[in-house]
Amino acid sequence: MTAEQYAGTLVAGGGAAGAAAAIWLARAGRPVRLWEHDRLPLHRPCGGLMGPGAMTLLADLGADPLALGAVPVERIRLVSAAEALSAPLGHTAFALSRRTLDSALLDAAVQAGADVRRGVALREIGAGGVAVESHGAIRPAHLLLATGSRDVAGQTPVMSFGGGIGGGCGPGGFMTLLRLSPAQRAALAGHMDIMPFPGGLARLHPVEREAATLCVHADAATWRRFGADARQMMAHLVESLPHLAGRLEGAAPLLDRPLAFSARGGAATEQAGAWLLGDLAMPQGWGALPALGGDGLSFALHTARLATAAIVGGLGRDAYQTQLRRDVRGPVLRTGWLRAALARPDGLRGMLLRLAPWAMPMLFRGACLPERAVARGMAMAVRR
Repeated sequence: MTAEQYAGTLVAGGGAAGAAAAIWLARAGRPVRLWEHDRLPLHRPCGGLMGPGAMTLLADLGADPLALGAVPVERIRLVSAAEALSAPLGHTAFALSRRTLDSALLDAAVQAGADVRRGVALREIGAGGVAVESHGAIRPAHLLLATGSRDVAGQTPVMSFGGGIGGGCGPGGFMTLLRLSPAQRAALAGHMDIMPFPGGLARLHPVEREAATLCVHADAATWRRFGADARQMMAHLVESLPHLAGRLEGAAPLLDRPLAFSARGGAATEQAGAWLLGDLAMPQGWGALPALGGDGLSFALHTARLATAAIVGGLGRDAYQTQLRRDVRGPVLRTGWLRAALARPDGLRGMLLRLAPWAMPMLFRGACLPERAVARGMAMAVRR
């Protein structure tokens, strides 16, 4: 198959990171084409929490989550079998479903001048960075890979911090969207409920249109024990977590089925020279770490910012990866440690509970992308 020569950048994947990269490149006057697998906006297995870093980056992209219906999340409720302790999150996060946000960002990419093609899936990355889809192939000047959990032929792991992330993060879980009863919706308002269980933890928080998102993250053994079946795990959690059972009493599911995910990260095509965005740019196992700081989307948008700034500035992929590693190493390690500590049934989890409320904001803030990293990325030129 003869590949089309393309002097611009091809972005594979129209999620938040891919759409953001397309916007910034188009604004800089660079030719950019984006392939999005799905023809219509779909829900993604992501809680959709946006902290200060994400809100700063989204404002630069011209997106207004509040106008799209995002709701505030200002407190953490850490639940154990014996008690539930509430503490400030340390900042105000906002929650918005990824279907709503991603759709708005793709529309903004079109308005910025990007060539957005929906219903086009990246099938394979061949030698020399040739991107293959169903009806042809293209050899772009730069290939940005933002396909998330979708498999693409020709990938090999390239990024890891070594020894796992903070002691045993898990390989899977699921997300589902629910409409809670009026009483439970009122009780959850402004909170992210964190419910640890042996081998993982569950998070529940409100999103737009009076809905709530439940995200469950499990370690390898637990995920395998349920056969990587979200429905089986969901039934078990309702039986074993009284707080969750109470929250879901009278709730109505808004999705046909829970959206399962598996740990990704580092699934790069190093030989083909692809630039990685979003979860793929993060260390092995990042995809199974919860956004405990209420700022998970910041990391995805930050990868897009650094990559596009490097391309516009004439820097190489290695420079991008080096800077990204420096920016995310600390919060990734702290998130992994905190997640592992919360999932343990011994005294360590009890210690964290006893530290509330004064210490929890500090611990959870440490899992966010540092403000200095966001400011440094924002200072990088991506304008025409």
